[in-house]
Amino acid sequence: MGTKARSKRYSTSDAKQRHDWQGAQADEESPRSKRKQIVEAATKVFLKEGYAATTLQKVAEEANVIRATIYSHFADKEELFVAIIEALTVDRFGPGFEQRMLSGNAGDFVYLLKEFVQSQRQNKQFLALLRIVIGESERFPELATLYFKTIFNRGISIGCKFFELHKEELGIKDPYAMAAVVGGSMMCCLIQQELLHGKEVAPLELDTIAATLTDLLSRSPRATDR
Repeated sequence: MGTKARSKRYSTSDAKQRHDWQGAQADEESPRSKRKQIVEAATKVFLKEGYAATTLQKVAEEANVIRATIYSHFADKEELFVAIIEALTVDRFGPGFEQRMLSGNAGDFVYLLKEFVQSQRQNKQFLALLRIVIGESERFPELATLYFKTIFNRGISIGCKFFELHKEELGIKDPYAMAAVVGGSMMCCLIQQELLHGKEVAPLELDTIAATLTDLLSRSPRATDR
């Protein structure tokens, strides 16, 4: 065997050994860091390819893991997509978010919510997620259902709690309806301005929406009496 052939063989062998060593190193990572690695890779693939075109094999290749590793953390593609929704929405609330939202008055609540929605308005990955959920929900209605359930369980429910706590002083009959009005107004502004390019036709800032909502809440008969 010639020198070049032996060199090529040894080079290939060395590369395989390095790959195996790197794989062993990866396997030693904590389950939490491995899960995060998979979710970050899946986010890139889903937002680039869309829900329909994304496969767990593509995610595995992007994450540099085997599919079995993904299945050790997620039951299926749907469960992985839920993890992406959480990562791009409710996981961004930050520590103590619910406590801060519930501890102030109506103006504080609206302001904190506005700040969060504003940060999401500037988040390109979140906007891409919304496009997928809206654009593919006709073919995959479960996407919209998954999104709403995730947001409701850890997002809208905070608004329900707040308005339940303050329904007497604000004269609110239906806390859920009020939470939907407040949160829905801000999300409608985000979708209208960013996804539908309303900012190029009729610009509207979230500050204006928040100020209007705060004014309306302060005008309720019982809030005025106070």
